[in-house]
Amino acid sequence: MSRASRLVCALIAALLVPAAVVFARGAGRAEDPSVPQGSIEAALAQAPVGGAVTVRGVHHERIVIRRSVIVRCEGATLDGGGRGTVITVVAPDVTIDGCVVRNSGDELVFEDSGIFVAAPRARIVRNAIEDVLFGVYLKGAPGSVIEDNTIRGRALELSMRGDSVKVFNSPESRVARNRIDGGRDFLIWYSDDVTIDQNVVVHGRYGLHFMNSHGDVLTRNRFVDDAIGSYVMYSDHIRLVENVFARSRTISGFGLAIKESNGTVALRNLFVDNSVGLYLDDSPYGDSGWGEFRGNVVAGNGVGIWLLSNVRHNRFGGNVFADNVEQVRVDGGILAGNEWAPEGRGNYWSDYAGFDANGDGVGDVPNRVEKNFEQLAETHPEARILRYSPAVNALDFAASALPIFAPRPVLQDPAPLMHAAIPPAFVRHDRLSPAFAGIAAALMVTGALTSFAGARRRRGWRR
Repeated sequence: MSRASRLVCALIAALLVPAAVVFARGAGRAEDPSVPQGSIEAALAQAPVGGAVTVRGVHHERIVIRRSVIVRCEGATLDGGGRGTVITVVAPDVTIDGCVVRNSGDELVFEDSGIFVAAPRARIVRNAIEDVLFGVYLKGAPGSVIEDNTIRGRALELSMRGDSVKVFNSPESRVARNRIDGGRDFLIWYSDDVTIDQNVVVHGRYGLHFMNSHGDVLTRNRFVDDAIGSYVMYSDHIRLVENVFARSRTISGFGLAIKESNGTVALRNLFVDNSVGLYLDDSPYGDSGWGEFRGNVVAGNGVGIWLLSNVRHNRFGGNVFADNVEQVRVDGGILAGNEWAPEGRGNYWSDYAGFDANGDGVGDVPNRVEKNFEQLAETHPEARILRYSPAVNALDFAASALPIFAPRPVLQDPAPLMHAAIPPAFVRHDRLSPAFAGIAAALMVTGALTSFAGARRRRGWRR
């Protein structure tokens, strides 16, 4: 081959090589020109502990990180080629920052993942993880951080998907500000003191599922269009503050379900447009710690709150139960041992028919939840098809007018609130549900009218 021909072949080969560049740096040091071009594994092997590896371009590579390094991507994509896990971390104190990670394998039995971490204190930040079976999987990775990522699961039938985020035996980790779409579940299992903050989780099965995890904190997250918003199971002292649980509309579409868990605290959460807003089963479990449910808005659901009769030792105060098809459902017997007006102030009920003569904002007669039709439907579920018929109204009217028909109360709120207090943080969420927008507007109008009527009565009495 002539020299000119060799030159032409070399030029063509150079044009066919992907524009992938890998640099290895020590902490704050200049680029190392000895690193082989295009090989992330080779760069990782030469990077010093605590150093950084900068990646550019597209890499069809599955890598294992065995040193404590920073992998920083600048417009780089790591493609797993449809086999196995794309990035595996087995060293502590590893950071993966700004990468596109895609195209893992699809073997559920091997839990093929975009990023799998099996070492402490990993930082998985600002990545786009897409077309993967499992998204980010922490297994024995305490103190790790998953922040500001976009995680999109593979388009499969729900039962064939992997988990978008799985935190297993990884206490004191943090999962924050991620956008998660289309995975199977977001799991926190056997992991204590985990913080879950400002994530958006949509189109999954369990928006979030706790199992045997204690002391975890869930704040300002949004779970929308999942089969179940969140399920707390066998987990103690979980704290939920200002989260949104919306549009879980499957047959078992709970916004939030709690089973055999002690000391749950739920403050100022929004449950809207679910089959069931809030579901409790044997929680607290035994006599270990009271549950606290304060300032939550439960509106526009099929069932507002569903309690099994084994639910005791919970306090419900300052909550809004508005325009749920069935405000309260109790299964399995008589509900007892809960407080519905802690500190002398109960909850707002949109169907409360009482009055407030002294204008203190608290109804003068208790709110008794007692519906003949609900009791009938428990024993004859097929009767629920008649729920909106005139027959149901006639049955409830007969129960109120003729004491011989009066059913046993489902529960009694001794100090119902006359005004619905909706936290300002939820006003911007009215677009989640046209129903909630209408309910919120109606509650504000009702509150204004009630205040005006109360003021007129007080002025009349003074005269």
